[in-house]
Amino acid sequence: MSSNVRIVVTRFAKAWWNLATVLTVAVAVGALGGGGAGAQTAVSPSHTAKPEAEAWYYFQNNTPTSDVGSQQQKLTLRFYQPFFFGQGWQLTMREDITTLYTNQSGPDNPTGAWLLHSDDMFGQAAIKTPEIAPGLTADFGLRVVFPTGDLKPFGTGRYQIAPHFGLIWDLPGWASAFSIAPLARYFQSLGDGLKRSEATSKIEVHPIVTARLGEDWMITLWREHPLILNTLTNQWFIPLDVMVLWQALPNLSIGLGGAVSLVASYPQYTNMIYTRFALNF
Repeated sequence: MSSNVRIVVTRFAKAWWNLATVLTVAVAVGALGGGGAGAQTAVSPSHTAKPEAEAWYYFQNNTPTSDVGSQQQKLTLRFYQPFFFGQGWQLTMREDITTLYTNQSGPDNPTGAWLLHSDDMFGQAAIKTPEIAPGLTADFGLRVVFPTGDLKPFGTGRYQIAPHFGLIWDLPGWASAFSIAPLARYFQSLGDGLKRSEATSKIEVHPIVTARLGEDWMITLWREHPLILNTLTNQWFIPLDVMVLWQALPNLSIGLGGAVSLVASYPQYTNMIYTRFALNF
């Protein structure tokens, strides 16, 4: 085994050990809040039924730009604050704070060394409507992305705004174990930003399909990683993204997922695995 491979394997193992430690603490905290099965995690990534704090860990193999590929580890802290109004209206605030550890090269890492750096972070406001048909609600909102990651491979160097629109439909009758929640989001960068910054104009599509497997388990497709159309080049990135969710305790949900590239004229990554745990309050 080469020294570079050993380094990657060692870092991967350490990251999973750290995640397991944090998860053990979370389970202990959740156990203090009570046992038994609770309500399932929301099928939409825009809304939660209660205030929620989530931790996500991703290990990603990037699409090679040379004979040597690169890897990326990412830790994201995600927070939701829902507010409920009369007649079924809901406003949900969301914030993502992300740190990257990668050997991918770019203007802020010209040598391709392993570096730790913040990613571009964002805040989002989303509104869910009352039912517009049985089991069907609409979801629309706006995300503001801040250039906290500076330049590639950590960020784009520019502010971005990203409005979105989606639907959340809990299917009726014999199909009541299924939900579909398609969501489309358009990203547009603002201004010139830093020198060697990168303009962004793209559409992300989440064709979310969720199946409930009993009271405590769910499997969901494309909830976390979308299809992407780069509207500057008319190139596509299409992954297959699958995540399994387990409602371990009434206030603790655990997820394990993976994504693999299917079409990559607009390359993003080759494959990744990721995990999530969420505590609601």
